[in-house]
Amino acid sequence: MKRYLITPTLLNSWKYCVENQYGNLEDFIKILKKEEAEDVSKFVKGNEFEEYMVAHYPETKNGCYQVKVYKNIDNFIVYGKIDCLKAGVISDYKHTSNYDVGKFYGSYQTAVYMELVPEAYKMQYIICNNFEKKNMVNDWEEDKTKLRIFKEEYYREELKMNLKEEIYKFIKWLEKYDLLTIYKDKWQSKY
Repeated sequence: MKRYLITPTLLNSWKYCVENQYGNLEDFIKILKKEEAEDVSKFVKGNEFEEYMVAHYPETKNGCYQVKVYKNIDNFIVYGKIDCLKAGVISDYKHTSNYDVGKFYGSYQTAVYMELVPEAYKMQYIICNNFEKKNMVNDWEEDKTKLRIFKEEYYREELKMNLKEEIYKFIKWLEKYDLLTIYKDKWQSKY
């Protein structure tokens, strides 16, 4: 039986570009086709921020980093890579140029990671909107006065999203817009 990948990035892209109408269908189709992003600078900065936090942020120091997790749900493999897992807390480092409180509320990432790590009781987003690698030093106490770090925390008992229902809602939408073939071609799992 063929299995297909479902990732938080794919679901969030769909939600952002299509369901919430912040983006557009063309942007989502590029993601669905796994086309390379034109502007990679934000990904580079995000990776630099993550590397910095792994090395310096006391709350997540000595956690397990880049933890690959997956689960079969019907003929889908729900897959994710957790930035840091430590003592029942899933942490995700986010660098964004524009941050508003609650930005990650309703993110599929929370639902997916909580589904994939049943032992976790909390998911937290550790967010920064002014990180510049060149301005950082190797002293967290000095750096924390420069960085604007925000946190959003979501607890398992607050989670209202049924992930399986959301996956099937996504698949129905793909069918409706004749995009299911692209999905099945590009997101087939090797496992």
